[in-house]
Amino acid sequence: MQSVGFDWASLPAGSKVIDVGGGIGNLTMELAKVHKHLHYIVQDRPGTVEEGKSVSIATVSVDIVL
Repeated sequence: MQSVGFDWASLPAGSKVIDVGGGIGNLTMELAKVHKHLHYIVQDRPGTVEEGKSVSIATVSVDIVL
């Protein structure tokens, strides 16, 4: 995945990236695969959050919350 328009690598290690309304976190998980130095949080509706948690656990470390 190529992220155009923002230099994610320029963020300091441990910086939080919050994806509000991020669904099950597909885009955020792709970012997390490339930019492992960042901490990711995806926020969405309760049902979506539950589905996203099962997907996230299987792929990369992304917190998916209400």
